[in-house]
Amino acid sequence: MQRGMLIVAILIVGFGLCATKRPPEKPKSTKTYKRTLEMIRKDEDLRLLMFSPQITKKIPSCLISKYIKRKNKGARRTLKINKIETGTKVSQLETTIRIYVNKSSPAYLRVKFEGVSLPASWTEPQYLKYAKRKQCIILGSSPDKGRHPPCVLWGYNHTIKCQKKFVEKCGKGAVVDLTKCTNTKEEKEAPPFSAEKLNSTQLYMRALNMMRTKDTLRLLMFSPKMAKKIPSCLISKFLKRTKEGARRTLKINKIETGDRKFSEFFTSRFLDGAAISEICEAWAVH
Repeated sequence: MQRGMLIVAILIVGFGLCATKRPPEKPKSTKTYKRTLEMIRKDEDLRLLMFSPQITKKIPSCLISKYIKRKNKGARRTLKINKIETGTKVSQLETTIRIYVNKSSPAYLRVKFEGVSLPASWTEPQYLKYAKRKQCIILGSSPDKGRHPPCVLWGYNHTIKCQKKFVEKCGKGAVVDLTKCTNTKEEKEAPPFSAEKLNSTQLYMRALNMMRTKDTLRLLMFSPKMAKKIPSCLISKFLKRTKEGARRTLKINKIETGDRKFSEFFTSRFLDGAAISEICEAWAVH
């Protein structure tokens, strides 16, 4: 009996010694801190991808942040609304920010704005809820794990994994429709507009970008009342970019029978003698 107890004791001590030799696993908060720091210091555009419904009226739906340089405990980045917003007080936000990541427990992130005054909620600590390397960061307004605080999700592109984590840690979320946010290329190509031209600004930028693409554009759809006024097959090829738009060809790529004069007009005025194809394929950009 005593011998059996001795063997058990030796096994317990042995397992204990083996356990102490294993390297201690890093706590999740440390991993989240390091991943967050890595993402904000990366020379990539970060976009707002998801947020809690209760802060809908307090935050613009289209936000983008560009990297400037590395700083102690964080980074210096830009913060800009890349869509004209009408329902927020920060409708013309375009500024530089300093992001500080605090390693305390719980870890949190704080933003300092340069040259602009914003509501206090924008400068309050944002607690690190989750960070996935090369994908996303989830920030919450409270460190409390027992309830779902208002949160925001930042990242490069939408991923199912990050969205699921948001719901798990913060509850229901509103997903940002990035098609309603202008991209970097469009912003560079389009001149600045005043705040009064709200909806037309975005349409202008997208149309300008399409007209300047080197891809082939084709007529895909038109109103029935225009059926006798426009050829059903039109094609346009890019020539060169101009100050206010682009120079492109425009030709009928099918022999029209309903309005011969109209066909001849397009052939002589726009085609410069180019041949007309007998087959029309329905595609917008190829």
